[in-house]
Amino acid sequence: MSTKATTNKFHFIANPADQKSAELQQRMMDQYGQANLKSADVICAIGGDGSLLYALRDSFNKSVIGQCRTDSNSVGFWMNRVDADNADLENLINTAQRYILHPLKVEITHSDGSVATRYAFTDAVLASNNGQASLCHVFDKAVDDAAWRVMGNGITFATAFGSTAKSYAEGGSALDLTLDAFIMTGSGVCSPLNFKSFIYPGAAEIDVKTDISRHKRDQRLDLDGQTYKAPKGTSVTGFTVSLDKEKQAVLLLDRPARSAFRKLTHDV
Repeated sequence: MSTKATTNKFHFIANPADQKSAELQQRMMDQYGQANLKSADVICAIGGDGSLLYALRDSFNKSVIGQCRTDSNSVGFWMNRVDADNADLENLINTAQRYILHPLKVEITHSDGSVATRYAFTDAVLASNNGQASLCHVFDKAVDDAAWRVMGNGITFATAFGSTAKSYAEGGSALDLTLDAFIMTGSGVCSPLNFKSFIYPGAAEIDVKTDISRHKRDQRLDLDGQTYKAPKGTSVTGFTVSLDKEKQAVLLLDRPARSAFRKLTHDV
């Protein structure tokens, strides 16, 4: 099949274990071609929200669009539902609503003093592997005051996009995708006040000081659901979280973002 004339260069991804998604991926590549990831203008994730998150990890300064077949069993609250036999991707892109997603910039400090930088489009989570409570201190660099003293078995920093899933399930607020803000929530308690969630402006920079060595606290740091592995012989002693305004992805939706969130909460 010859490819369609298009002004965009596409890169299509799909879970190869999902037959319906793999079939749609092949059909889209036949119609629009398959640019390499680096040169593509648009990354198209086919399947469910997991495929969309996978695409976001490689989408700095690109547009990202999700396609979920109307006859698919994939769960895709943030995906565009399409007829596999009539998937006009160019028209979908031209009429889509655009939402700019800035990732969390996570600067991780190791026990030997070295620092690593990682990014998360949804959330950065300090979690306990064994459910036991542990202590960390959370400090807002813009506020000349004492740090939050958080005791619990999990703390989550989420972007507006990530707030609609994991942090919402933990009792935090859901943020509109147009807000320049991120949220702290999780299953921790704060002394002297209990809290469900706390919303920081996009310009905030937050320090978290703790020892998450597996040998001592059996904890982990997850970024977009992927566990961070410290260099051999070191452990993570803290990290700094902020929104990186220089990096972004443009999420393309065929409906307002609020309608996707309403469906997500209704189904939950």
